[in-house]
Amino acid sequence: MKNTMNKKILVVDDSTRDLKNLSDAFDRMSFMRIPGTRFLDIDYCHGVDHALSTIGLNASGRKLGHKTIDLVITDFDMPGTGDLARKDGLGGDNGNTVAKYAHDKLPGIKVIGHTGGDKSRFDSRYVSAISDKITDPYLLAGLIRTTLGGGD
Repeated sequence: MKNTMNKKILVVDDSTRDLKNLSDAFDRMSFMRIPGTRFLDIDYCHGVDHALSTIGLNASGRKLGHKTIDLVITDFDMPGTGDLARKDGLGGDNGNTVAKYAHDKLPGIKVIGHTGGDKSRFDSRYVSAISDKITDPYLLAGLIRTTLGGGD
C-alpha cells in the first residue's frame, strides 16, 4: 500500500515572484499527477522573520500533538527580512538562519535549500538537499521524494 500520509511543507523566500514560481510548480505537480507528490499541504512565508514565527508556532503545536512541518524549502539570500532574527541573536537574512532554527525547534525536520547564487553557502549540517531556483515541477517532486523518502 502506498504512503497516503499528508506531508506539510513550508516554503520560504523573500521574492514574491519566486514564491509564485514555486506555487505554480506545486500546482503543476498536482495537475500532472507526478508520482510521490499527492497529499502535500503547502504553506508559504515571505522572508526569514515570517518563517521563524511559523516554525515556532509549529513547534508549539507539535508539543500539543498537532501535525507539524515535515519539510522546509528555503531560499538563501533574503535581505531585509531577518531584522527580528538578528535582534534576537538567531542569525541573519538567509536560509541558514531558517534551516538552523527549524532543526532546533523541530528535530528531525528536513530542509531543501534553493538559490540563484552560490549553493555552497548553505550549511550542510542543516540542509539536506540544495538546488538552483526551483521552477520545474519534476525537479521539485524529485527533491521532495529524495529528501522525505518515498511514497505517493
